[in-house]
Amino acid sequence: MRLLYFIDFLHTPGGMERVLSLKANYLAQKGYDVHIACLSSPKPIFFPLYEKVGVHYLSIDNYSIPLLDRILKGASYTQEHFVKVQALVEKIQPDICISLLGNEFYFLPKLTDKSKKFVELHNSMESHIIQVEEGRFSHLKKWYRNTIPSQFLSIK
Repeated sequence: MRLLYFIDFLHTPGGMERVLSLKANYLAQKGYDVHIACLSSPKPIFFPLYEKVGVHYLSIDNYSIPLLDRILKGASYTQEHFVKVQALVEKIQPDICISLLGNEFYFLPKLTDKSKKFVELHNSMESHIIQVEEGRFSHLKKWYRNTIPSQFLSIK
């Protein structure tokens, strides 16, 4: 089985990076064909990866661009991101694509390949979900409904 994960960076010592490195290493050692697509340009990877884990850099450095420019040119960055993700998916032909909540999660369901698409959230969302269920922070519930494609999330 071929897996393709999407993450913004692998050069930072964050929690998502750590969880992904552990999971990718484990799955690769069990015989899965694991690939990771990074939004960033190539930089030294912080957490070590098993030699059989494929790393692909999309080189869309939105974070090095001033915020105002990112806002004004947002659509062109999204289009570039879509084109590069689509090309990588066509090249790798994964069975499963997994977004770690980068911008690609907006358009992954629109890709016409045969892979299953998923979004993983590695943060403490439990508190947000509990607060939403209790009626507090209703704007979060609205954000989840309006932002995350319905194929990935069902919050009532």
